Amino acid sequence: MCQMWMPLNKTKSIVLLASHRYNLGRCSVDSWTKLNEQLWELFKQNNDPVRVDHKHIIAGASRYDYEYLKHYTGLKDSIQLISSFSGFYTDGNKFNPTEPEILFFSWGDMFPNITVNVVQLRKKYPRYQLSDLVKHKAIIYVPYSVMSFKLTEFYSLSIPLFMPSAKYFKTNGNFGPDRTSTTAPYCDNDPDLWWKMPSHPFSPHSYNPNSEYAQDPEAEMYWLQFSDFYDWPHIQYFDDGSDLNRKLQTTDFIAIHKSMKVQNEIRKQELLQKWCNLLPTIIQLYDLITCNTSIIIFQYHTHISVF
Repeated sequence: MCQMWMPLNKTKSIVLLASHRYNLGRCSVDSWTKLNEQLWELFKQNNDPVRVDHKHIIAGASRYDYEYLKHYTGLKDSIQLISSFSGFYTDGNKFNPTEPEILFFSWGDMFPNITVNVVQLRKKYPRYQLSDLVKHKAIIYVPYSVMSFKLTEFYSLSIPLFMPSAKYFKTNGNFGPDRTSTTAPYCDNDPDLWWKMPSHPFSPHSYNPNSEYAQDPEAEMYWLQFSDFYDWPHIQYFDDGSDLNRKLQTTDFIAIHKSMKVQNEIRKQELLQKWCNLLPTIIQLYDLITCNTSIIIFQYHTHISVF
């Protein structure tokens, strides 16, 4: 879909912010290579000395997508990391753990032998609001994706999170199909696409991110390190059900909440500063009225936009 806008790149800024593998839907080497060529064209336009504004932005919304873009495009430091953040709309929900249960969210079954009070999130709240979640002192979350906006919301609420360690995934056989982009449910017409599509010679990574665990366990373990849940601090990790049970009984939930709250404020300030640095390159300078880590105001024709 993003390629529909490429013909406008001569006079308009193109902002590509990949949040789940930038190549989704390119199920052949030719179509994927074409997209890479178009991204290189944007890079060349950005380095044209005549083009002082209306620059392009190519970015990943997660550390994983940021590294993945560099691996296949070779654009190195021209790729931006603009991390996903939900704090702008979750701020009104204050952590107030009055409910007795710890919430459990997973597409799989509950861990056996958990002796603390744990309940399936969907069972407790078939249609939950964010205000429901902050009534609980923690969430056990078994992720289905290396980047998800559900995790972004959970983290932005500063609710203590307990998530599987890399050892857990290695012991249990794999992370799952959502990490890769060259097999079902995204592509199923060429089972060999994962190795046919080469990395760029400038890639800083030696492992193939589209290798499934059965094909290369080391590659999966390597790429998992860039997942949001391993990139963001203060998340608590467990190796198995027994380890989880022990940590749920000994953890200082309030201390973790306070540390996450501080980190979320840092993330918010960093994100606003990032956009303050980028906005002058993609809109005409006279359109930008105010930009700092508290507010962003710019004028677009007759409209005023405030963030």
